[in-house]
Amino acid sequence: MEFFSQAIEEVKSDDEELHIIYSNRSFAYSKLENFDKALEDADKCISLKEDWAKGHARKGFALLELKDYSNAYNAYQRAIKLDPSSGNFKAGLNKAQVGISKTPQSSSSSSGWYGNSSSSSSSTSTSSSSSSSTSLFSFMKDHPIQALQFLTRVVVIVYFILFLIPFFTNPLSTSSTLLMAAALDYILALSLSVGFPQFNMQWATKAMADPSTQYLFLAVLLLFMRQPFLLPLFSIAVLSLAQVAQFVVSSPWLVPPSLLSPLEGPATTLMVNVTGNASWGSQSRSAKWSSVTTKALFFSCTSQVMQGVFLVVNLLLPSRSIIALFLYWQFLQLRYMLDQSGYVKSAFLVTDQRILGILSHQYCPSFLATGYGYIKGFLKSHVESRMNAGQGGGGGSSPSMFSRCTIS
Repeated sequence: MEFFSQAIEEVKSDDEELHIIYSNRSFAYSKLENFDKALEDADKCISLKEDWAKGHARKGFALLELKDYSNAYNAYQRAIKLDPSSGNFKAGLNKAQVGISKTPQSSSSSSGWYGNSSSSSSSTSTSSSSSSSTSLFSFMKDHPIQALQFLTRVVVIVYFILFLIPFFTNPLSTSSTLLMAAALDYILALSLSVGFPQFNMQWATKAMADPSTQYLFLAVLLLFMRQPFLLPLFSIAVLSLAQVAQFVVSSPWLVPPSLLSPLEGPATTLMVNVTGNASWGSQSRSAKWSSVTTKALFFSCTSQVMQGVFLVVNLLLPSRSIIALFLYWQFLQLRYMLDQSGYVKSAFLVTDQRILGILSHQYCPSFLATGYGYIKGFLKSHVESRMNAGQGGGGGSSPSMFSRCTIS
């Protein structure tokens, strides 16, 4: 470590080699398991040369070891954009994706929670404002948009339950009502997070990156296709259920705590099984809802990806629809390319692992695995070519004058 510090002192601040030394010292700190220092040097490296892929990879590795999987994912994603050929970067990205799917993230990194991309997030503001209200009337008066969101989410949950009982309702009519209520919810969430529509590129950019817009696209797409697919409807309903539950628990004037107390034990057992977190019951309320948020988002994204797989399999059946397949996979491609939290990519990763597990069975015909590999390769190359369009590769560098500080 002495050589690195000496080298940093000897070179000038504008020296072209300085970012390499910070990168290598970050690597050395990682080897010593001092990941906080490794992260500091990686950030310094990036500030000196932002378009150098290895600096972002150093940051991703440090964050990965610090179990900040969402930010590690973002760092590795940036590294891959700068150097798409690196297998190590892709391996790091996969580890971050697996971490996101297994570990509850903090609410600040749950950007996949629609309407939660700013400090005026829909879910957070609704629960906090509900706790400050004294009655349903006062809440509706003081927070009309959040009150309307709560009602739309209740409608989504009720109609999803009715959708699961097709003997008493028309599935197409029920799903249409559910989707219209969900679309209204997303429009309200979008207005809270990025403001009302403005005809400029800045607003459009923010709106496209907001998960509310992506879920709005899904609702409109399903309404247009007029096919009541179970999994996409579940992906919408599971988020509404988590948000309504958070609102109810945070609103003592809506449901008295005395009525919720008997449910605390069974709810804790259920959430331990669902989240896989044995210490869930002893966590703070914010940590609990962060865990619920993570699982709800992961279930939602995985359901959407699984529906895409089923549409591909459906090509073998008489009920196949080429238009539905094309439109839905265009939506999934949009979700994948705009994914900033890692939940969508984690859903693709987990789905891929499950499919490979089935195809690797000894009784599974080999041509199915071959066909799946071809389809996966085609989709991957198509998406990556669009994501990397216009992106420059990671630039090279001249040999360092401080050879003793170079790590190959």
